[in-house]
Amino acid sequence: VSLSGGDPLLRQDLPQIVTAIARRHFPLVTTHGWQVTREKARALWEAGLEAATVTLDHALPEAQDAAAGQPGAHARALLALEAFAGSRTRPSQQVNVKTRLRASNRDGLPALLDLARERGATVTVEPAYPLPADLGPVGGWLRELRARHPSLRVGPFFLDRIEQALRGGVPGCQAGRAFLNVDERGRVSKCVEFRRPEDRAGDLSRETLP
Repeated sequence: VSLSGGDPLLRQDLPQIVTAIARRHFPLVTTHGWQVTREKARALWEAGLEAATVTLDHALPEAQDAAAGQPGAHARALLALEAFAGSRTRPSQQVNVKTRLRASNRDGLPALLDLARERGATVTVEPAYPLPADLGPVGGWLRELRARHPSLRVGPFFLDRIEQALRGGVPGCQAGRAFLNVDERGRVSKCVEFRRPEDRAGDLSRETLP
């Protein structure tokens, strides 16, 4: 169960939510890092958190701060990575950076991989949404990058189909079957990218799962 936002760390009861999820599932948290402290990170690990992901699109502070529209965003993201990595309660707990790949930050990915590795984190990449038409061929480049950077977490299925996705989409999407999205008000849809009223499949504030 992946908890994201906005920022789930705005909730003071997040450790209690993680505890409830951990009874039957594997809780994951994604944050931009602004609210993370070492004490909060430790409380989440102790509650049963399996993995913490910090979103970071640029290795350069000025580029990240400009993209986030918030001075200090880059520094706070790095502090969050260090807090999560330094407060883990067991070796299996994972710390990760998620970056949304665009033409504007593609060349900075090697530096971002180094930055994450130095802080005990892996890196996953995904195309920005809406899919960037100007990204260009990246499948082979990502394969070469993964060979040099073991901390880059991209699987063969992703690498084999990223060009097809950028050209118009991969058929056989499992959204709604393999996973679903629940928003902050309990409204259910097949995917985070389908949140219009006509896309909703249910509402957990009024209904229970079958």
